Amino acid sequence: MIERLERQYALRMLLLIHKRGPFKSLKDLVNALGVRSFVGPTRALEVLADLGLVKMSPHEGFPFRVRIELTELGQKVAEKLAEIEELLTKERNSNG
Repeated sequence: MIERLERQYALRMLLLIHKRGPFKSLKDLVNALGVRSFVGPTRALEVLADLGLVKMSPHEGFPFRVRIELTELGQKVAEKLAEIEELLTKERNSNG
């Protein structure tokens, strides 16, 4: 299961949504990631949705938008990732 999260951007996306809250569109999420291509983030998002970690809700109207948010399980996983990130940051800062 965890090997599926190794897909490019998947872990970064979980942390980003956890820290910033839901995104109004894939474009907003891709911009927040600081990447140019939608291919990697789209594939990572599909994996996250398949694992039940994110929920995508389409909005009516034009332009087409999809709200992207964490599920309850996604929130729990993202909290653990944030703890790991914090531990690594503290360790790096105390050694460097």
